[in-house]
Formats: sequence, structure tokens, C-alpha cells
Amino acid sequence: MRVDIKIAGLDKLSERVLEVQHKVINEVAIGLYQGTELVMTESKKEVPVDFGNLRATGHVQQPVIEGAKVTVHAGYGGPAARYAFAVHEGTGIYGPEGKPFVITAKNKKILAVPFKNWGDRPVNPYGSKKFPMLSKDGKFVLLGRRVKQKGIKGRKYLERPLNSNKDKIKARVDARVARALKEG
Repeated sequence: MRVDIKIAGLDKLSERVLEVQHKVINEVAIGLYQGTELVMTESKKEVPVDFGNLRATGHVQQPVIEGAKVTVHAGYGGPAARYAFAVHEGTGIYGPEGKPFVITAKNKKILAVPFKNWGDRPVNPYGSKKFPMLSKDGKFVLLGRRVKQKGIKGRKYLERPLNSNKDKIKARVDARVARALKEG
């Protein structure tokens, strides 16, 4: 004996499931974008500021949806991307390579720093055989032709806010998904 069962409306149900899936993915994108904006706002409070150029390059791009994958890119840099990376990750012994770097005089015969920027560090008198020494006019501290630099420690001005706000971002995305499913 053969029994045939016909279920009507499966095509409409399938369409409805796809609509809800599309809505949920869009809500995830909105939640991730808002969460990334929150991270960027916190990050801009931590980014080092001399003239504000680095902080001004902070940006969050619109979400990109590829199937069920949602990506939101954020960062600093633009034309200053190398500088942004160096300040974030560190340089020299503190950076990704972990080695000190050498600064060599190219256009001039000797490297010098304005005395007013030297601070309270010791300096040898002009004519001494040891660097750093004071220039003849006393306006510069002469460092020599080559200087080994330890580098700077990374400031992690983007990584730290991201890590400290993960729970807020997740909660924001979860709330948007729950709303989409409820309205479904």
C-alpha cells in the first residue's frame, strides 16, 4: 500500500526562512558596525596625540556581507599607515622583530638633537671625545654618525579597546539578532 502526503506552502515557508536569514545577517552587520564604532571611539581616547594627525585617520568602514559572513574593517593610517603600525605595535626591541635599529646620518655629518628637547639627560662638553656632546653654540646635543635605538613600546591603542569591549559588542549583536527573530 502506498500513501502520498502533500504539504502545501513549502515554497512560501522556504521563502520566509530566506527572508528571516537575510534580516538576521543585516542585523548582525548593523550590530558589528555599531560595536566597531564604539571600539573606535574608545581607541581615539587612547591614541597618542602630538598634532592629532594619527587620531584623525581613525576610521570604521561599512560592513561587507558575503553570504553568511559579515566583516567590518577599522583602523588608523591612510598615508600614515606605517607610522600607525609602529606606534601600535612598537619598534626596535619592543616591536615585532625584537631587534634594536641603527639610525645613520645621511645628509649631514652628524646626528643632533635640539638642546631644549634633550631634557635632563647628561651631556659631555663641546670638544669631548665622547658623545653625546654639546655643540659649539650650545644649541644642539651631538650624537655621532650612528645611533643605536632601543625603540618604543607599542601603545596598543586599538587592540586594548577591542578586547575590553568584546562583551558589549556581542551583547549588541545578540540583541539585534533576537529582535530580528522576534519580528521575523
